[in-house]
Amino acid sequence: MGMFDTIHFEQPLTCAVCQAPIATTQTKAFECLLDDFRIGDCVGHAEELRIVREGLYCDACRAIDQQFVYFVVYRGILVDVALDLPAAEAQLRSFSFERLLLWYHDQYAKRVAERRERWQVERFLHDVVRWYEAGYDQMTPEERDQKPMLALLFFHYRDLLETATDPVAALRAYLAARKNEGEAD
Repeated sequence: MGMFDTIHFEQPLTCAVCQAPIATTQTKAFECLLDDFRIGDCVGHAEELRIVREGLYCDACRAIDQQFVYFVVYRGILVDVALDLPAAEAQLRSFSFERLLLWYHDQYAKRVAERRERWQVERFLHDVVRWYEAGYDQMTPEERDQKPMLALLFFHYRDLLETATDPVAALRAYLAARKNEGEAD
């Protein structure tokens, strides 16, 4: 079996057998980290120029490898999903460098956002450890209010930590809050 990456099509493709829509396909052509990719995403190194042939699978009729798509990778960016090899080759030969620069800009912004998110998760995990190891969970609200440094130490997550009954409840509340934020976006 193994791990696959998933490629999401901009527009669903039509199954050649049953005419059902196919919105994604899986591939082992990239990092195989269970990632999701769309056109404009970085799938490899900046020096990569290649075309990857991948068979499609239809969930509706279970047809496999009855039709193929071609992933066009230009300078490490997935730039197109072509339906035939000549179209993929033409895309690779004529791809716009200016468009590539815009996608690199988008990738950099995505990287910055992911680093910020990782930092927030790490900060929360450190706060949970500090909160429970120092026994702040055992204090009454009045006792906590007498320690002014708590407001600074747990500035971002104090409300969440005060309402959690244990570390697992704190993690659940944190994950629920992140899910709600994600749905609001």
